[in-house]
Amino acid sequence: SSGINAEYGNYCGIEIMLHITSSGLTHSDMREILVAARSHGIRNILALSGDNHSNSDFPYASELVRWMRSEFGDEFVIAVAGYPEGHPDSSYEESLQHLKNKVEAGADFVITQLLFDLEKYEKFISDCNDLGITVPIIAGILPIQNYDTIRKLKKLASNVQIPPHLFAKIEAHKDDDEAVREIGVQFSVDLISQLFERNLSPGVHIYTLNREIGPN
Repeated sequence: SSGINAEYGNYCGIEIMLHITSSGLTHSDMREILVAARSHGIRNILALSGDNHSNSDFPYASELVRWMRSEFGDEFVIAVAGYPEGHPDSSYEESLQHLKNKVEAGADFVITQLLFDLEKYEKFISDCNDLGITVPIIAGILPIQNYDTIRKLKKLASNVQIPPHLFAKIEAHKDDDEAVREIGVQFSVDLISQLFERNLSPGVHIYTLNREIGPN
């Protein structure tokens, strides 16, 4: 996949970030992946642990980050995931500690799981600061583009709650994809504006779920 990513980046003239989940991977597997990425000019990595830790040398993302730093030094810029509402398999407090571990292992910045609640996100940022997490934290935004997005959301991020007022608007137009898209995109635009106004994020990461209409 690093070759495909590199070709896409070269064609479009954009920076590429290779997403790597360590599920089921050994040190040898990971070294092969990263050497290939390096050979294609990819220098940005999002390091994730994935869901299946069996037969993996990296049961936690922090161990993957630490290993990458020990093997490749500063050759790669490493991002890790943060969870403003806690990881589905951990408590909120445990998720914060895991994030601190990843940063202390050598992560350069954080991309958060998608968010809808500004107050919860502001608390997350404050709690990160209290723990000494000082690397940049980039907010993850998902523009809801149709009613099916909500079904996918429950599967991909079961811990994230859609605000009742937003859900009510979408529910009222659930059979009209264009109306739902307008509601979802406008909510995201307003949320991003508030993030910037409160200086809560230096940028945003847009989740598309492989759809390009809304984010554009």
